Amino acid sequence: TQEDSNSLLYIDPPYVHSTRMSKSCYDNEMSDKDHQMVLYECLQHKGKLIISGYNSPLYEKFLSQWNQYSKTVANSACQLKSKSKRTEVIWKNF
Repeated sequence: TQEDSNSLLYIDPPYVHSTRMSKSCYDNEMSDKDHQMVLYECLQHKGKLIISGYNSPLYEKFLSQWNQYSKTVANSACQLKSKSKRTEVIWKNF
């Protein structure tokens, strides 16, 4: 619809389980199949869309045609004592 084409959605799902250092951060986890379903729906969206996460083969497969921006930051998820560096990614369809 016209309304969809004028929208901007920001999607920040729980990061793909295999990419995270802490495996028990979220109250609600997503399986790889859940991520696939979200990504499929995102590809159908007519408006602008931004998705954030860590890079993974799953997201690379679905979002290979999207613009990708990366930044390395200290990982402070779940208050882990070790603040290792991680590369955060955003994908944009515009």
